[in-house]
Amino acid sequence: MIVRSARGWYALFECQRETEPKSPTGRRVGLDRGITTFAATSDGDRLRHPRLANRNQAHVARLARVVARRRRGGANRRKAVRMLAKAHDRLRWARRDFLHKLSRSIINGYDFVAIEALKVRNMMRSAKGTTQQPGSNVRAKSRLNFAIADASWTLFASMLHAKAEEAGRTVFEVDPRYTSQTCAGCGLVDAASRISQAEFICTNCGLQLDADVNAAKVILKRAELAACGEGHRVAGPQRSTKCTSAGADPVHAASAA
Repeated sequence: MIVRSARGWYALFECQRETEPKSPTGRRVGLDRGITTFAATSDGDRLRHPRLANRNQAHVARLARVVARRRRGGANRRKAVRMLAKAHDRLRWARRDFLHKLSRSIINGYDFVAIEALKVRNMMRSAKGTTQQPGSNVRAKSRLNFAIADASWTLFASMLHAKAEEAGRTVFEVDPRYTSQTCAGCGLVDAASRISQAEFICTNCGLQLDADVNAAKVILKRAELAACGEGHRVAGPQRSTKCTSAGADPVHAASAA
């Protein structure tokens, strides 16, 4: 199939090839996806967020203003529209390149990867409200939605699932609720333990960790318990947990992320 994008023509084709599962590493990891840091791991690492859209925002905005100033139907406007489309296309492929490389390094390094089953579409709902009931903190919510879209959490989860199937690894999704308030040591759920955006100190056992790393450890523990068939408890109503491993459908497994 021949496809045209803003920057040229591409040939797309599909082929079958045999793959062999990768050798076991004996390692497991939990990932807590975020905004400031792309993800924190249960090993204590913080994965850098390239913030591609934020870095290119001024350039894209300038091109958009050029388009708005050009006369509709004119050759100069068509040229400006093509330049804007190319900028968006470069950004899209740069983001996919980053996510492909990161997901590959994670799947190569770990046999078992635990992530949250995030409903990103619900998280990005507008906060504008209505004329009768206007929303609050609309500008802050808009910036948050921009950052979430730039991180492409859903695409990242889909890539993890697809690469895990090919490599014979397991990607396990767990309920995301209260992971930031749960102690990775004793399991206590207490909002007071999250004393700041960056610091977690358990009010029960005194465990002190980076808040995102603590959440990643909680995610991994929940996944391990569920994967072993022991189930897991979190405050509030329970939700089904999904597991994708070799032989499963990665698209279906990532659809709720």
